[in-house]
Amino acid sequence: MDRGQGFEKKGFVVVSRPSSRRIVRIQGIVQGVGFRPFIHRLAIELGLSGSVCNDAGGVLVDVEG
Repeated sequence: MDRGQGFEKKGFVVVSRPSSRRIVRIQGIVQGVGFRPFIHRLAIELGLSGSVCNDAGGVLVDVEG
């Protein structure tokens, strides 16, 4: 079965979507404004996984789903 195709099981159709990964750098004033907790909540709502960390250049977001 190809990824992205649905399959039938006991009368239900389940659709499997291919996942993708993105690494994004956010620059600017992102410290002290709750940006990482916001990204964490958004990822949970969207069913994504990954990591968020601060570095000298801003915030680095590595997300997959």
